[in-house]
Amino acid sequence: MPPAVVGTRTKRRLARRRLRQEPEIAISTLAFVLVAFLLVHGHVGASLQESWLHGPAEDAAMMAAMMLPLAGASARSVAQRSLRSRWARSVGEHVLGFGAVWFAYGIAAAVAVRLVSRVIDALLLLALVLTVAAAWQVSAPRRRRVERCGRLRTTPPTGWRAEVGSTVVGTQQALGCVTTCWASMLAMVAAPNPIVMGTVLAANFSEWAPGPDAIGAARRRRPAAVYLTLAVGALLLLAARPALSEA
Repeated sequence: MPPAVVGTRTKRRLARRRLRQEPEIAISTLAFVLVAFLLVHGHVGASLQESWLHGPAEDAAMMAAMMLPLAGASARSVAQRSLRSRWARSVGEHVLGFGAVWFAYGIAAAVAVRLVSRVIDALLLLALVLTVAAAWQVSAPRRRRVERCGRLRTTPPTGWRAEVGSTVVGTQQALGCVTTCWASMLAMVAAPNPIVMGTVLAANFSEWAPGPDAIGAARRRRPAAVYLTLAVGALLLLAARPALSEA
């Protein structure tokens, strides 16, 4: 066999091994592609363009795509526990379950924000949601939920039970994320533009970045400070709106 063929096969084998050990690389890449697609095209489908569901569906798709990287650590555990013949499928099923939960929450959050914004000013709503997110971020109930994150149930190795089990584990992991990050993601939906949305998301992700003291108080306070700063900015902009409109 020619050396070039041997070298190519070796590279492929090493690449597959790395993907199994670090599937978060592929998941983050998928998330980036999905977010870029949604930002460029600005809609999730032409058939929804004129329907009342278009806006919530677009926000939900964006939320699900942005939250996919948080499935990386649990996907790695799923890949390592799976048989070599189906680890890639197990990761895909896990990510599918994870993203489906966030999409469902995104629909509910987007509909709720649109309904409430008919009653109060959008900037006031943003400030209120960000304040709630900051308070929840440093609360004791949330800390207890964070401490329980990462617990995965064991699934059967083969058969339909393995396929269902991988998807269920993904949904359970996402439900745990929703119970800890629901307020900040609600603020992300209420954000008036991609800059504020990205700032909220970056503050949220800063808590989960690799490093020491994974569940320490300092990690929880950083996002809360960002949320409060954005809330104050929204209130200042709301107060200055009459003067800006006259100018």
